[in-house]
Amino acid sequence: LKSKPSESPKEKAIREDLARFGGTWVFQELVISGEVISHTGLIGNRMHLKGDRFDSEAVPRSSTGYIKIDPSQTPKTMDIIFLGGDRKGSTLLGIYELSDSSYRLCTSRPGEPRPTSFESTAENRQAVQIMVRE
Repeated sequence: LKSKPSESPKEKAIREDLARFGGTWVFQELVISGEVISHTGLIGNRMHLKGDRFDSEAVPRSSTGYIKIDPSQTPKTMDIIFLGGDRKGSTLLGIYELSDSSYRLCTSRPGEPRPTSFESTAENRQAVQIMVRE
């Protein structure tokens, strides 16, 4: 039997970050197009991540899907692919920062280029969200 080739540094980084993402997260902050969104039902709602799969209890935008990450990039990149909910069939391109207790994600609108910084302005129309571990 042939042995499997060893895991590349990139594959190892992906596996490790996906493991760190695992669990239940709570939406803490959301900024869209430079405006802090506090009136939305999103704040305080939960998202569950297991492996590369997610499901969100966010009302009224509950959704399911999966993520593709590349922690070898600077900043780290994430593609969010929606399989269910009102965003079904769409993909968001983003960047992320991950710690043991929180993560920050910046995404562009569907069809727009991936963000290069964690900045949300009226001009770039990007969204920045902060999630904390439950």
